Amino acid sequence: MQSLGDSAKDAAAEEAILSFERRIRPSVLVDWDRNGSFTHSLSDLSGYVSNVVTDRALKGSAPEDLMLIEGSAAAELTFTFAGQHEGLPMTAVFSPYNGYSPFYLKELVGYEVKYSLGVDTVLGTVWYPQFVGNIRTVTPNRASGTVEISALDRVEKLRRPITLTKWGISEYWRTRGRTTAQLVTSTGVIDSCLRLSDVAAGKFRPTLREDIEVPDGSVDGPGLFVTGNGSYLPTIGWLDNTNSVTYNFPHTESNGVPMYRQNGQPHPDSPEPTNKPLALSAMENTDGSKLVYWVADRNHTQVAGSHYLGAVLATDGSFTGGSWHKTAPDTEVVRVRVGNLVVIKLMIGAGKFWGRVSYGDTEAPGTGTNYDSAKITVPEGLHAELFAAWDLGTDHPGRVMVRCNSTTLAWVDVSPTLTSFPDDQLRGVCIVRHHVALSDIGYAYRNISASTASSYFWEPQLRQQAKYAAVLDRGLNRFSFMPNKDGNDAWDIITEVAASEFGSVFWDEAGVFRFWNLDTVVGKRSTPVRTVTLDHLSELQITNSLDSVRNTFSAIVGRVQAIDRGEAYRARTADEFYIPPGTTRRIVLPVSNVQQFDPRRLTRFTSHNEPTWTGTWPLWTDSSQQGYVLQYFSGGTWKEPFIANFTLDISFHLDNQGNAVAEIFNPWSEAVRLCTEDGAPALRVIGTLLQEGSESSYVTTDRASVLKYGARNFELNGDWIQEYYDANGMLNKLLSRTKKPIPATDAVQIAGDPRLQLGDCVEAMDSTGFGEKFLLQIYGIRREFDIDTGLTDTLTVELAEPSGRGIWDSEQYGRWDQTFIWS
Repeated sequence: MQSLGDSAKDAAAEEAILSFERRIRPSVLVDWDRNGSFTHSLSDLSGYVSNVVTDRALKGSAPEDLMLIEGSAAAELTFTFAGQHEGLPMTAVFSPYNGYSPFYLKELVGYEVKYSLGVDTVLGTVWYPQFVGNIRTVTPNRASGTVEISALDRVEKLRRPITLTKWGISEYWRTRGRTTAQLVTSTGVIDSCLRLSDVAAGKFRPTLREDIEVPDGSVDGPGLFVTGNGSYLPTIGWLDNTNSVTYNFPHTESNGVPMYRQNGQPHPDSPEPTNKPLALSAMENTDGSKLVYWVADRNHTQVAGSHYLGAVLATDGSFTGGSWHKTAPDTEVVRVRVGNLVVIKLMIGAGKFWGRVSYGDTEAPGTGTNYDSAKITVPEGLHAELFAAWDLGTDHPGRVMVRCNSTTLAWVDVSPTLTSFPDDQLRGVCIVRHHVALSDIGYAYRNISASTASSYFWEPQLRQQAKYAAVLDRGLNRFSFMPNKDGNDAWDIITEVAASEFGSVFWDEAGVFRFWNLDTVVGKRSTPVRTVTLDHLSELQITNSLDSVRNTFSAIVGRVQAIDRGEAYRARTADEFYIPPGTTRRIVLPVSNVQQFDPRRLTRFTSHNEPTWTGTWPLWTDSSQQGYVLQYFSGGTWKEPFIANFTLDISFHLDNQGNAVAEIFNPWSEAVRLCTEDGAPALRVIGTLLQEGSESSYVTTDRASVLKYGARNFELNGDWIQEYYDANGMLNKLLSRTKKPIPATDAVQIAGDPRLQLGDCVEAMDSTGFGEKFLLQIYGIRREFDIDTGLTDTLTVELAEPSGRGIWDSEQYGRWDQTFIWS
């Protein structure tokens, strides 16, 4: 239920809304200038409106008979208005073909609209937001002289195609007791989809190529973004091979630290700033969690240009590790290998933050020459926004600038001009060592030098404040792999994930995205927001039915595990990897079960068994991996070259879209192919494979309900029902609601209350009829304002367990051993 946050105004509004003599007025605003100011001469249509209807209802995936308050809601607004503007009737104003209209030849759809209801009270008019969304249709009617506009809420902002990272939990680490830390929460998946749609539970979302006006596939743009909000999987980028990542024991196992704590940075516009997102926990001086990633497309990574690296550091001392940065030794927390053995790093130590670039860093301890920026003292508070930018080039010395919150240190020359370019097979690898609590970790690149465009060195090249705020519960579901969802709408994935745990997702009346888990929905039943009697309700009827009983849940769970050093790909034919002379060939491979490839370039083997050959190259056998056999075309035949340096540059990686890609450079003047002397294809590459296991099932039953009603099963299956589905005891929570009949009701109509929201419970009273007290929980609201008849709500409700059971002083619910029952 909406509150004004002022007890006196809330009381005055309560009295006005429930009185028989009340005055409610609409406010309809449209941002015709698309600048958020709503100052266009026709932005305020309130005075012209005759009828406004909002319609929002949770539509779930469970059978309607179960009466579970869950699902997703996309609200719709429709309003009708008439009148004149500067001598023109509204039907002419909103015709794009009238040359006198201010909208002549302009599109009228897509503009943001805000709708509120004002209640006149003794303290003045108080306003309750009802809808924020975007215009979908505009319909002027010449005959009636009216214009009807319809709009959908911000669900349309969630139509961006999403590619989920390829990932399954490591079998290696599972067998070593590191299971819980590997699992990903449903919240993490939802938030990842939101970040790419300009919505976030945290402050930041990654800067996309469309923001910096470069084409898709450009080398410029985002390389990595990790929210840390219940998931260590990257929103942009890819997880490395399983043998590179490490996991600490989580809190449910011995001597451990939970993978996440609720001390992330909330969005500045969050209406619930204490409901913080999760962040990667501070491991302090342990090495239990090293998260290793690859940039979105490693072949787009290059040294010369501008590099941007940032993260949000949680400095809340009330959490374990929240103050460790104050006394920490010089510690690397995030690094990105940009190529040619050059590595950029975010450093903390002794309460300071700075940026570092290392030349000749081979990952071995003590290697490389370090060049540091000036240091910034990490401020007191709850969060520090760390940001650093490097400008590296071949025509000027390298330089770096750093920023922490509002403090910025100017550019400083810190390293020599790039002159050597050693081979670097780890180009594009990113490592996060969360000794401190981190979230919103990102890396981006621009192919621009400061000497030509210094204005490009600013934080929005890496990250931007998300336009819309989200408030997300901690999901009850736990995932052990990501299903294949390449190109699905963000909204479709979000609703599937929420439905898998009977949660709810929707945009609220103020335009904030909400995710409620099952606990939140059920918890609202303990605090009814108002009381109604049959004087308020009309046409209430209750239907008791056995159909609502489900006392057995059978979950059909999927299983995928990540297997390290498996065969990720092998050539299928002798000519599959034919490369013309002097060319680079990029080949998209028909595989979808590879989490990551081995980053090493492939080794040349030989298919000849003579000692003079095997002394130069290893012999190709059935067990050979990460290599190839080469033939070249000469004299009209294919043959294997007997030349020591006759090799190819072959690498495998995942591109921006998650496609498995082979890139092969043939520098020679002859065409080549990869096969043996006897014509058998000869290329094999290893990596981390996603191995799908057989489905299994488990059954959860309420025995007492089965004995009373007979077994009534509800089968759970789908992409998001996985082996750790019931890790948080979710099925027992569901059984408590479905093990006995839940009476169903039809929609009920009451005098409109602009404060009521989805999920609210109202306490109904009908002592001589349905009962002295019973609860109705709202999962649908159709709210209509009419200039003649006022405000009316049509509510779709679920009847909850009678709240009056066992009340001492209740005439109906205090009868010993009848309505007052101990257990």
